[in-house]
Parts: sequence; C-alpha cells; structure tokens
Amino acid sequence: MISAYRATATATVTATVLARAGLLALVFSLLACSGDDGSAGDAGAGDARGTSDAAPGASDAGALSDAEPAGPDAAPTAVRIRLDFERLPDERSFYARAVAEDASGTPLARDITLATERGQIAPTEPDGVGVRALITPDELGGRHRVSAETADGALSASREALVLAHVDERWSQPVVVDGLVNTAGWEDGPAISADGEWLLLQYLPVPLDCVLSGDSASSTCAVARGPVAGPARPRMPGAERVASDGTIDHSCPSLGLIDAPFPVAPNALYGFHRQSDGSFAEPFVIAWEGVDGCVSGFGPYLLQRAATTLVYAYDMPLDGGGNDSFSDLFAGEVTLGTDISLGRYINIDGDISEVDVLGVPLAGTTVGQQGNPHVWERGVDDWVLFHDDERDRHDLFIVQGSGNLLSATWGDAIALPAAVNSAGEDESQPFFDGETLWFRREQTLMASTYSGGPLTDEASWTSARVELDGTPLAPEIGAILAIGEPTVAARGATDELYFIFAERASDGTLNLDVGRVESRP
Repeated sequence: MISAYRATATATVTATVLARAGLLALVFSLLACSGDDGSAGDAGAGDARGTSDAAPGASDAGALSDAEPAGPDAAPTAVRIRLDFERLPDERSFYARAVAEDASGTPLARDITLATERGQIAPTEPDGVGVRALITPDELGGRHRVSAETADGALSASREALVLAHVDERWSQPVVVDGLVNTAGWEDGPAISADGEWLLLQYLPVPLDCVLSGDSASSTCAVARGPVAGPARPRMPGAERVASDGTIDHSCPSLGLIDAPFPVAPNALYGFHRQSDGSFAEPFVIAWEGVDGCVSGFGPYLLQRAATTLVYAYDMPLDGGGNDSFSDLFAGEVTLGTDISLGRYINIDGDISEVDVLGVPLAGTTVGQQGNPHVWERGVDDWVLFHDDERDRHDLFIVQGSGNLLSATWGDAIALPAAVNSAGEDESQPFFDGETLWFRREQTLMASTYSGGPLTDEASWTSARVELDGTPLAPEIGAILAIGEPTVAARGATDELYFIFAERASDGTLNLDVGRVESRP
C-alpha cells in the first residue's frame, strides 16, 4: 500500500525524500475512529509473526520429528501435524482440523489436542483419522492463533486464523500467511505468481505510522521493529543505517541527504518461494543499488503467462520539480529465486544518475500518476494494462496495447465505468484474471465480474460486491482495520486470494501483514 519513496535532486546533490501511501486517506479516517515492539539488532532476525516454532519452511505444518527410522514391521512414524481451517457458511465460526502425517503425506491416526488463544473452542471430536474442533471467535475478530499437539508432546503445530467483519461465501477461512513473509515490520503490495509458487512484497522495518507522523525522531520511526538481515530479510538495502540497538539513521548519504527531518527508513521489495507445507521462505531481495535503501519499486506484478516478466511501479527520483512524472510503470525480465537489481544510482562528483534500470517504461503511461500495475494478457501481443491513480482521481484505469510487451504500442488511459469506480470513493490496487476484477475500495476488498464487451462500458461489469471487509468489528488493539492489495493464484481447482490487512498493534500503531484465503471446494 505504500507506493514509493521519491527523491528530488537539485542542481547540487541536495535531495528531499517524500513518502506516499495508497492507504493514507483511509488510515486518517481510521485513526479518527479508533506489533510487537522490538529491534532489529545485529542479526536482524526480528519477529517473524505468523510462524510456529518449526524450522523455516516447515512453520505451521508442524515440527519435524527426530525419531529413529522405523523397522519393517513398525507403525509409520508421524513427522508433522497438518492444521487447516474451514469457515462455516454465513458465520464467523470455523472448524480447526488437525491430522498427523508421515513423510509421504499419508494421514496417520494419532491422539491430538486442539487449543485456541482467543474465542471459544468446542470439545475435540474425531475427523477421519484426525480430529476437529469448532472455534467461535471473540467479538473483536482479528488474529486467532490455534495450536495442535500430539498426546506425547512429540509433534506440535500452530496457525493464525484471520477473522474479518465479512467474507464472501465463495471463500473459506482467511489465515495469516506462514513462513518468513510476515514480521513486526511493514509488509505491503503482495504479488503471487499464477501457480502460487512465488510471492513478492514490499517491506519496511517500521509501522505505517512512521510515514504518517512525518517525524524521523518519533517513537514509530526511531527504532526498527522488523528485521533488516537474515533469515527473514537478508541483504536488506540500507541495513547499515540500522544500529545494533535498532536505531535508524534516517539519511541517504549516497544521495547527499544527511539527517533527514522526515522518515527515510530502509525500503525494498522481497520475493519468497513456496515450501511443501504452503509456507513461504527462501527470501531474495529486489532493490535499487547505491541508494542506501532510500527508494524502492512498488506494486510488483508477475505476468500470468510467464512469471519471468516483472511489472512494477517506480517514481524516478531525478525528475522532480516541474518535470516530475510521478510514479511510472516498468516491465523487465527477471530470474526468480535470486537477488534482482532494479538499477543502480551512481554519484560522480555530486552528479547523480540512474543506470542499468531493469526493463523499460511501458510506453503511453509516462504522463501523470500510475501505480499498482496489473497486465491482463488478452492474447498474443494483445495487452490490457490496469493501474490506479492514487494522486488525483483515486480511480482505476486501463490502457490497451499491442505488440511485444516491452515495445508495445499503447492507447490512452481510460477510467473504468461506475460499476467499478464509485463516485466519491477511492479505488486502487487492481487484479484482473479475465473474469473477475478484484480491487480495493476504501477499507474493503471488492470484486466485479466481467461479462464481455468493451472494458469501459458499464454493461460489461456487474456492480462491485464486497469480497473481504476490513471494517473494524471494534476499534481496539488487535482489530483489523482495512483490507487491500488483492492478488490471486490457482492451485489446481482451488483459487488462493492473497491480500494485505491493516491491524491495530499492541502500542496502537498500524501493522500491515499478508493474509490468504482459499476458495471453497
């Protein structure tokens, strides 16, 4: 939901770094109605929220067993507990299901106990060879951590269900994404590959309030809460600006900006690979070099046809003043699983320039504000580029193009009709699969079904409906305040919808993390 840090260079090398967040207008209204506090440290491990005590990559599916190999006549050895959730139709209550599995994933009969940290849990009952229990959430909603443990204590697992004000009946129980994705820092702008194997996001080790405060010395900005090193955030740009006690140096020495009076926290994109248990690990960084982590791309998107093509938005720092084009859209070829350079800043005797920029600007989109891109691959060399304008109109737009994506000919940006763009409300963060357009409107995640015909005709779209509602059930600590940044993958016959949720943290600040929900069978 943050879009970019933008540096404006003068004739000398004086720079001003500003921050813009796609949720700013929403957050101001939420603050009117009204996690964890830690430091990055030398290791930078921080707080990997939403994970269990298992090793990375085996987080919430249960810890691996250290048992000796069984003999030929021995019963199969359980190596993990699989813990899943299923929401009841038209209710906020959900079943927690747990089953022990061997190394091949075969379910095994074991005595398992289920427990929840919040809400009420009914007595555990048999569920095939596993068990299940009905959980009734508390009135506040939000994170509900559920745990499962075998009777002998050898195996355990835990996951966090995410209870929202409303979930469309197409979807089951939302959860917090497991693995190394979520931390006590600020996760934003997730993008899942079409097959669900790769997840990208934007990351800052501070809460959203750091940008809102505009004060680098404020309590929300002075100390990093999230990690700036491995295992969760290896090779973080700007990590050298975070002291061993977590104190952040809000400056960009490579740009000649020292002791900034406004927040300039380290900022980068990260990618993760899906593990066998559905969690995400193996992080790799996607960032600009030579700029101390002071600027970043945002709104990453992986082409559905070929996940080797990355589309992203970026506000070029050196085109400020009257020539500022604000954020523009770029596309380039990448290799996932390895660190990716978006380009380099070089400073030669005070003359700063950008070199080796990844990909090319998407022609026809370099006038005005473009953010959070999504490309619908309508056919071979036939494209529809969806993007938002969070600066002026706060609406969704499309640009139609033809030819190779990196050299396509593009038409004009045209706003989508009123079925999507509601007058007086903010729409942003589009994702379109050819049938459904998902997007954020205010604090909710909406969807409109495409029925064919011109994309800009009202008759081509159904009236937008609420898919996930982030309206707080109560404006208290732990409440979910907003939902946004939809991105969808297909795993066989199951769709997975990933999204950002804004949560009121224990100190009253706003924490952004990544959630996920699966379609019902």
